[in-house]
Amino acid sequence: MTYILIMTEGNSELAFLNVILEKGLLKFDKKELLTGEIKQCRKIEGEVLDNILMLSPNDNVTIYRVGDKLSDTLKTPKIVLPQKIKAKYDICTLPEFEILFILKENYYAEFSKANTGIKANEFYRKKNKKYKKQSEFITDYFSKMSNDEIIELINIYISKRGKVHQKNQLTLKEIIKC
Repeated sequence: MTYILIMTEGNSELAFLNVILEKGLLKFDKKELLTGEIKQCRKIEGEVLDNILMLSPNDNVTIYRVGDKLSDTLKTPKIVLPQKIKAKYDICTLPEFEILFILKENYYAEFSKANTGIKANEFYRKKNKKYKKQSEFITDYFSKMSNDEIIELINIYISKRGKVHQKNQLTLKEIIKC
């Protein structure tokens, strides 16, 4: 069996992916996930490493890393046999995760004009005084959206930001049901 390991760079990505997992929008079910959940981690170590090492000889894992800065290479510990890692994919949310809020609330044109070094999270914080870069805010925000709204938002993101990804990077669209 091929298990799926979804690793997030930060808590924002983790909260969002947990929402779309609960809504049934991911192409993967919980039972396909290596640890039964999405992991917020940047390295293969600890529980994640232990779970890979405990795979039966016929099992392997496909890794998806989600974040806005994926410049660091995911290193596979030497004790993990190469055949245990079927594939590794990077899924990028450039410039920052908050770009999804900016797109959803129709601030993208204004953000693009103002984007002279201002980060997406700083821009959005000025627009929404209630915004806190916390899992609870993100979970609440996206939980209130319908599946169709989330899919539409991801499609808008791809149309506006998809070209800035490196050739070896995927987008959120590749891991959701459309």
